Amino acid sequence: MIGVKFRERMAGTWHRLESPADERPIEFTANARVPKLSAFLGNVVAEMEGQVIAEGLTKGADFEGTIGLGALVRERRLPYAFSFRGDNGRKYRFDGTKEVSLADLANTMSTLPAYLYDDEGREIGRAVLRFDLQGDLWKFLRSWRPVRT
Repeated sequence: MIGVKFRERMAGTWHRLESPADERPIEFTANARVPKLSAFLGNVVAEMEGQVIAEGLTKGADFEGTIGLGALVRERRLPYAFSFRGDNGRKYRFDGTKEVSLADLANTMSTLPAYLYDDEGREIGRAVLRFDLQGDLWKFLRSWRPVRT
């Protein structure tokens, strides 16, 4: 079977709920994989792994998660979800969704509002990350590759 893989980098800021004025940098680089091309016609979910840096949570942690590519066609949204361990040893979850509008495609495809949760499921912070269209678009497009699965 033939699938596809790609790489995406997003960066922005996050803040803890109790201190919304204290914006801190956050970024992630994800390597995503869709096991078979025919999945793009249905409810495709790309598996992803990568690394996240979130000041105050982790100086660099590996993560695993998903990108709901199928929702883009059906609902004009792209949900991202992944989990990682913080520098304190606790597990955290990142949940974000790009809400895609055809009228503002460049902005909505490159902006990812997100929520951060602790290992007990409590929301601890909020983030907004952006895909750098000028600096990373060409790298992103060139990263798409077929893979044999």
